[in-house]
Amino acid sequence: MPPHDGSGDIVDWDSVEETLGVPLPSDFRDFVAVYGAGSIDDQVEIASLEAGESDRVDSRP
Repeated sequence: MPPHDGSGDIVDWDSVEETLGVPLPSDFRDFVAVYGAGSIDDQVEIASLEAGESDRVDSRP
């Protein structure tokens, strides 16, 4: 499944991981960098946070 032109998201992973309080797997970070957020065959949804979207994170203790 090759990426299409212009795909991939630039994410400040340090900021996202600080907001979440956990490190994210490197293969997930690599996938988002190549393909970006979106869905695969309307079956799997891939999300990524970009700058200023930390309010989308449900912070749980």
